[in-house]
Amino acid sequence: FVASSLGSEFHWIRSGEFIESKEWDERISASGFSAQLVSDLINQIDTANIKLIKQKDIYQGRYKSSFFLECLSEKKFLEDVETLKELVKKYPIKLMVTQCSPAAGDPDNYYDVEFLPVCCGKDEAVKFVKEFYGITTENSFAFGDSCNDLSMFSCVGNAFWVANADAAARKNPYKIAAGAYCHGIL
Repeated sequence: FVASSLGSEFHWIRSGEFIESKEWDERISASGFSAQLVSDLINQIDTANIKLIKQKDIYQGRYKSSFFLECLSEKKFLEDVETLKELVKKYPIKLMVTQCSPAAGDPDNYYDVEFLPVCCGKDEAVKFVKEFYGITTENSFAFGDSCNDLSMFSCVGNAFWVANADAAARKNPYKIAAGAYCHGIL
């Protein structure tokens, strides 16, 4: 299987083919999520005078909408995040806010702001696979490189940062793999 777009898309790999998971799409449909709701939410955010900058199309997903939020001052940033949390409560939408990584090509002093169905996320994808295959928490593993992996880590018995994980992530108490990227997983 492949869970992508921050765990908002899920595909099985069968005979070398990527096949959308009907079960996953049914979860999203049952949640009440729609692109129109995200659009309505973005309009409310604009009205609240929070300036989100849409990320390039390559970073958008079928069920994921990605934006940047500049951190002009800590006070303004915290106020904006609290407003975002209040606005998103009205919708079947999950809000994710994580610090950008300039080392990965992101702009300095910005945060990623992502909206996805409330039933999605890396943590939800892990729970889905564990339930589907009957995998115990003790026999599950996850590898990550940034703070957006923390919710996924909470669902597994064995969590590791790859060696190139960003500094903010490495402050969290998980083991660090010996190698970077896929070498850390190996």
